[in-house]
Amino acid sequence: MMTTPVLTDASCYIGLMSGTSLDCIDAVLVQLQTDGTMTILATQSVPIVDALRQKILALNAPCTNDLARSLALDVQMGELLAQAVLSLLSCAHVQPAAVRAIGSHGQTLRHEPLAAHPYSHQIGNAAIIAERTGITTVYDFRMRDIAAGGQGAPLASAFHRAVLKPKHPNDCVIINIGGMSNVTLLQ
Repeated sequence: MMTTPVLTDASCYIGLMSGTSLDCIDAVLVQLQTDGTMTILATQSVPIVDALRQKILALNAPCTNDLARSLALDVQMGELLAQAVLSLLSCAHVQPAAVRAIGSHGQTLRHEPLAAHPYSHQIGNAAIIAERTGITTVYDFRMRDIAAGGQGAPLASAFHRAVLKPKHPNDCVIINIGGMSNVTLLQ
């Protein structure tokens, strides 16, 4: 039996993520309390159909430089990310108006934070997500971090610090092993 989450004055947010494996989009609905605690209200995993996966993989190949295909995939991925949000909300029995914002990482096509002109390019059009869901959508985390001199992975370390540092006050290292690995040192 699915229970309806109890929504209080705390703010609800949705996070979206798709990894380099391109197997699915993971969506999570969280509630942040004013004291900084977080409650996971619902999660959803939406498969990426093979036809879209193959198009993304083809565009991700180093020799590919087709702007039109990239823009079309940006819209397709945006539509799928919006579907993931709407599916998550439906399963959680939560109305879009209860969600303050969506944070969408997008699907990385190229990531070169050490290039002469550092960059990272994600698809998953945030305007489409915002339009389809009616929820403010925040995106392009990687480029903002690179512009600030980072490696383009600002969320993992912030999450690790917020969730794990209180439980592990001494120095610790977290290794996030995925298509691209991240290391966080908490001191």
